[in-house]
Amino acid sequence: PEVTRQIELCQAIYKAGAPQYGSCWGVQMAALAAGGEVKKNPRGREWSIARNIALTEAGQAHPMYTGKPHKFNGFIMHLDEVTRIPAGGVLLAGNSHTPVQALSVKHGQGEFWATQYHPEFTLYEMARLIIARWPALVKEGFFETEAEATALVDKMTALSKDPQNVALRQELDVGDDILADSIRQLEVKNWLEYLVFPTMKR
Repeated sequence: PEVTRQIELCQAIYKAGAPQYGSCWGVQMAALAAGGEVKKNPRGREWSIARNIALTEAGQAHPMYTGKPHKFNGFIMHLDEVTRIPAGGVLLAGNSHTPVQALSVKHGQGEFWATQYHPEFTLYEMARLIIARWPALVKEGFFETEAEATALVDKMTALSKDPQNVALRQELDVGDDILADSIRQLEVKNWLEYLVFPTMKR
């Protein structure tokens, strides 16, 4: 029922013509509310960092990705995925684990820009989320013990405090696309600049 109400709200916002942005469940809701489909990802959970997200040709030309590298990593934690893009939807990015990592959906009078990954997260926030999810991560075989999860969290937290630590960058295999706000948060910045502010001027 709660999810149904969220989808109904999204449909009402589409109808009203207000711009929407969402990450994670946001991209799934953007699709569902416009007639798309979401199912459990057969490849299982994608967690911590989504690797090698690649922009499609449409994504490379889309204003949400202005200034963004054509291939990058992003923070992520999900089990479900968009399996059918609705009419009015355009695939903007994907990777080998989740073919639909980003969408732009025009529906009704509105437009929704959405990502499966989290450009708004920081490394510290992802570390906290791993703590919250560690029982599931252990159960699903990503860690054998809580201590292993804690060790990863400690390294992520340390790097969040010292983002120029070369050794930790190499060990965790992360770069500026993850650590630099100016790159990681471009999707949200561009949504405001290219969709929200122009809508406010109408």
